Amino acid sequence: MNVEFETQRLIVYRKDDRLIGEEKNVPMHAPDSPVYIGEITSDVRGSIMDALERIEAQRFTRGGKKLAIKVNIGGGISGIPSSYTDPETAAGVAMWAFDNGLEPFVCEADMRGFRMTPRLLEKRGYKKIMDQLNVPFVNLSEGEMVEFEVEGLDFPLLIPKLMTEPDVRIVSLATPKHHWECGVTLTQKNMYGALPEQRKSVYHRKGQKHLDAAVAAAARIMRPDIAVLAAKQICGGLGPHLCVPINFYRIIVSPDAISADAVGSEILGFPYDKVAHAQINLAGSECRYRILEGSASVPDDVKEKSLKHRVEPQKTASWRKGLLFTYYIPDRLQVWLATRFEFVATAVNKLFFAPRGDEPKG
Repeated sequence: MNVEFETQRLIVYRKDDRLIGEEKNVPMHAPDSPVYIGEITSDVRGSIMDALERIEAQRFTRGGKKLAIKVNIGGGISGIPSSYTDPETAAGVAMWAFDNGLEPFVCEADMRGFRMTPRLLEKRGYKKIMDQLNVPFVNLSEGEMVEFEVEGLDFPLLIPKLMTEPDVRIVSLATPKHHWECGVTLTQKNMYGALPEQRKSVYHRKGQKHLDAAVAAAARIMRPDIAVLAAKQICGGLGPHLCVPINFYRIIVSPDAISADAVGSEILGFPYDKVAHAQINLAGSECRYRILEGSASVPDDVKEKSLKHRVEPQKTASWRKGLLFTYYIPDRLQVWLATRFEFVATAVNKLFFAPRGDEPKG
């Protein structure tokens, strides 16, 4: 096998017409990593740019040429803003990238229900900001893939080659959500959405550990150089789709995804030691971080509401079993149903979930 390229964390070989990747034994967590909590003001883009400057993000993207802004838009529902990454936050990251000599692109992979079509980008509000800033969108389900053998999976995990290349730096830009199978979906879980396999049901069919292994490996192999949790409203309750909106208006940013997620998990009221994919990536070590001076506080009522509406830790296993049948729905049928009847989920959320939460400010 011939070495295609090598980074501090990965080696990628070419064997015949296939790319094979291997992980190096580099810990995912850097103890005592800085975490900054900022406020989202009416100037969302400026708020994001300021938060990135507070942690001196350029230190952690040094040596890169391109900046992949991995958003979560395939795991949300149009008309439920707290269920997907706010496009204005992506615009803020892109503007910061331009200011620091990087070429940004927004990226996401096809999901079980939604393919990354121009129509979806328009519905989620991304076409407007990308046209305005001249930022391209990359569908991570297209292009060359690298095969990784991962402990806990009995088939190779496909990773987009683009997300492993030496000159690409990654920002995982996620909205904090409860998740009925994983407890929470934060910056590590956001990288699971970058897996190119559109039939992501294959990771759900073989028991609890299969999914956790895939989520952990995706975050580890496509390791974010900067982890950002940013939202006007938290998606509480039966995330990642249906949401009880909880006013948040905060940004959590760190060069360490495990640290950012630990803070996010605490705010969401879900014990971090029960977040299985995070514990896999901690590999038995303790999560230690430091909140930077000047960080904003998180109001107590945000934590109280999050705790009230969370998925109970002991019920995530039950949800996985209860939802198992949905992962055997034929993929084409699921896409057909999701694209044509998305409005039903929006209406259900408006009638039964939104009234239990907060009205957005302004």
